[in-house]
Amino acid sequence: DKTYTVAAEKYAGFLVRQMNRRPKDDAAGRLYDALRAERISPNLPEVKAINIAALEEAVILADANGRIDAGNGSGKDYFTRGRSFYNKSEWDAAIADLLKARVLDVGNRAVLDLLGKAANNRGVAYYKAGKYDVALKDFELAVQLRPDDPIAAKNVELTKAAMANALDKSKEDAEFESLHNRALYKKNLTAEEYFRLGQIYEKRGEWDSAGFRYDDASKRDKKNPLYLTKVGQMRIKNPDYISIAFEPLLGALKIDPHNRDANFYMGYLSVRKEDWDKAILYSSAAIETDPKMQNAYFNRAYSYRRKKDFDRAIADYETIQQLEPGNKEAKDKLAETRKEKNG
Repeated sequence: DKTYTVAAEKYAGFLVRQMNRRPKDDAAGRLYDALRAERISPNLPEVKAINIAALEEAVILADANGRIDAGNGSGKDYFTRGRSFYNKSEWDAAIADLLKARVLDVGNRAVLDLLGKAANNRGVAYYKAGKYDVALKDFELAVQLRPDDPIAAKNVELTKAAMANALDKSKEDAEFESLHNRALYKKNLTAEEYFRLGQIYEKRGEWDSAGFRYDDASKRDKKNPLYLTKVGQMRIKNPDYISIAFEPLLGALKIDPHNRDANFYMGYLSVRKEDWDKAILYSSAAIETDPKMQNAYFNRAYSYRRKKDFDRAIADYETIQQLEPGNKEAKDKLAETRKEKNG
């Protein structure tokens, strides 16, 4: 028995080595060697390491490929090859074969389901590449084939939104190019056009350029507090200009004393200067105009704390919590203020 076992293991080892020497496309030969080795010595480590299922799949795939190449592939053959492509994330090839399988094997739920998944996955790849039009087609196919799949339906919504945003950005870029060139060559922009140019710069995070264009708008329309407020706001964003942010904000308040944003930013600047009374004054004016402006409550509460007026500070933090129950910063500041008050 021992002699037989040793001989069996040697022969099984030989079959494994023979299997590994065969060409990769000889799926049937590799499977034949593997099955014989497994039958002779199933517990041999080299044999146990063989993935029989993968070899069987390879044979099925090879047979399907053979029939497809010969021109007589069935719906099952195209499904088999399409599934192989799908498992390798080769979406174009997978979809091509699965579409063929769909025609040859009408109503096969497995084909439709896998085709829907492949279409969704390819759609994701297109979406990430910014190719929204073809992504949308794939996502809509996925929804058609798998109507109960919430992911595919959500992807349709996201892609439509991305397409709309891309269209808006394209229009915005064209508008910016026109306004920028006219401003560059002194083509007499109106206050509204300079303001729009400032908005685009601000959206792009170019605070200084935005501030300059808002300033241009304010010079052409000296009665619009919004333009002056935006100049002050942009200057606040740049540490080099923050010291000259007061002037346009005060100018805006001279035109409209109830301007919410101008009052808010004056309150913010007053906090930075540690002028607590003015910070409270301007923040209160902003709150009077907009009782839901949380940042104004934060500025005023902080100023009250610095003046040791803890009860009013607590009231402001509690108001923020009422406006937004989950506001963690307000919760933490409220706890800190109560602790300061008690001790």
